[in-house]
Amino acid sequence: MKGLTKISDVAAANSELRQLFEHVRGLRELEALLFLKLGTPLSRNFNVAAFHDDGALVLVARSALWATRLRYLAPELVTWAKTVRELRGIKSLQVYVGRFHPDSTRSVQPNPIRQS
Repeated sequence: MKGLTKISDVAAANSELRQLFEHVRGLRELEALLFLKLGTPLSRNFNVAAFHDDGALVLVARSALWATRLRYLAPELVTWAKTVRELRGIKSLQVYVGRFHPDSTRSVQPNPIRQS
């Protein structure tokens, strides 16, 4: 019986799948930088959903409360993003309340945005 094929091997053979994986990896990297900047508990209550060609970063919050906090911080986050090489393409933040996908592996240390 043939062994299981790794998904990375399948992606390597399929350019569209490889591009999708690279896109998701990029979103996860953006998310990780935002998590570090925002600290806990805010980082545990949103996900990065998309990054559009026009520079809009789309965040999905767990509830209206967390969405409001993110919207309040949006101008400051966009300004901060201009100082971080990986985030310079961010021109605006769009925040929605929607289906939230918690990641139990998140381990973010508190680092409130105000301390920068």
